[in-house]
Amino acid sequence: MIAAQTRVLIVEDEAIVACDIERRLIKAGYAVPAIAASGDQALRCIEQTSPNLVLMDIHLQGPPDGIAIATEVRNRFHLPVVFLTAFADKPTLERAKSTGAFSYLIKPIGHVNLASTIELALYRHQVEQELAAREAWLQTVLDSLADAIVVTDASGAIQFLNPTAERLTGWTSSEAVGRRFWEVAHLAVADCEISDDLEAAIGAAIPSDLPHESRLFSRAGPVVTVEGQIAISRVENQPTGTVVTFRDVTARNSQQAQIRQDQKMQVAGNLANGLARDFKRLLKVVLGYSQQILLEMDQGNPFRERLHAIHRTGNRAALLAGQVVGLYRKEPVQARIVDLNLLLTHFLPILKRLAGPSIELSATLESQLGQVRGDIGQLKQIVLNLVLNARDAMPAGGRLCIQTRNVEPPGRTAGYAGTEFFVSIAIEAHGSIDKPGTGLGMAVVDALVNAADGLISLDSQPGGVPRVEVFLPTWPEPEKLTNVSLPSNSPRPGRPKRMRNRTDKTA
Repeated sequence: MIAAQTRVLIVEDEAIVACDIERRLIKAGYAVPAIAASGDQALRCIEQTSPNLVLMDIHLQGPPDGIAIATEVRNRFHLPVVFLTAFADKPTLERAKSTGAFSYLIKPIGHVNLASTIELALYRHQVEQELAAREAWLQTVLDSLADAIVVTDASGAIQFLNPTAERLTGWTSSEAVGRRFWEVAHLAVADCEISDDLEAAIGAAIPSDLPHESRLFSRAGPVVTVEGQIAISRVENQPTGTVVTFRDVTARNSQQAQIRQDQKMQVAGNLANGLARDFKRLLKVVLGYSQQILLEMDQGNPFRERLHAIHRTGNRAALLAGQVVGLYRKEPVQARIVDLNLLLTHFLPILKRLAGPSIELSATLESQLGQVRGDIGQLKQIVLNLVLNARDAMPAGGRLCIQTRNVEPPGRTAGYAGTEFFVSIAIEAHGSIDKPGTGLGMAVVDALVNAADGLISLDSQPGGVPRVEVFLPTWPEPEKLTNVSLPSNSPRPGRPKRMRNRTDKTA
């Protein structure tokens, strides 16, 4: 700092000594904005004149003495202080050092010593300020990092934890300081502790990665999967400590596992689609020949009923194969606003014929039923599969009841966006359930309900009435959207969570 720009405040209770110091400072090119004779006066002068440095006599008339005032100057104003003293005894110097003073001058003061001491003090103060700024930036960086940072000394004792490390370990930095790393960051791999290996790596100052699939046991309770590294801090090629970084990869691993599972399901779906197409072509041949034989066979032939059973079963298999193929069609879904009561009323005669003479099929449809948005073909497929699945589960016959109603399904979360109600389609089977229904048919229902942003509940408690219920979200403002076709990419109500209550597949 240029001397002419430097303002030095003198704090000295002996007027003659103060005037001599002022004269020497002015001669050296410094400015003296004021001279204070006491500590209180010095603090007021600092507020009024904003000096660059303070020359502080240790033995002021007081209390407080110069050392106490220097501490306040450092804390309040962050100014460099140079002490003036006629006594350089050890206890006084120890007290002076505790204030963070930059230097001291012994009276009487020489011209050369005065200027050199002031310049060194100003330089040290500037370096301190720059270092404090860098430390503040470094602290900000460490605090904002998403990775956990744990710093240890050469012996392995923790010196620092950043906020992310505090959150993951459950320890505050002040609690962790001085403890061993493994006490705070308790790690294990496959339920085997690795604290000894970590202590050895830290003690030997060997940079390394944390073992794969390391699990961190937090003091607060949750266990997370982490990955990270051990880095070594060195000064003049000598290890002075370690910096251990680690990050929570639990969510990332879960997402990767889900992606792998989705890829497997895509492969399985493509395989199922190909097999269903081949199966459908083969069934076409079987159905063709069986139909031809039926036409040529006499009515009284004892094998005619068995051939009829083969033909019906083949038709059922072909229907299921066609449903699987339909799930993988590339054509966009023809979504529109649908009145389910109207759809079921028109579809009921066909369902009765497909259910067969041994099944009594009835429908109870709620008036003022909410409307839903979906593909008519897929909605029919859902009802058809549920009816056929229930029919196959009751070979001795029975009664099926189809019900519709406006409901709020169990498990619905508060504040569900986009709809006030759900529409329920329920099918109850009243009869002797001797065998489970067709799993593929229910798998198709599950996929179609999922595509319609609905959910499905299967309730088949022992001794109760087997019941399958499908919940579909109503479309907002149905009176304005009746019979209006919407493109398949139109916004839809929020998607509810899937719901399961399955004890078997008999309904």
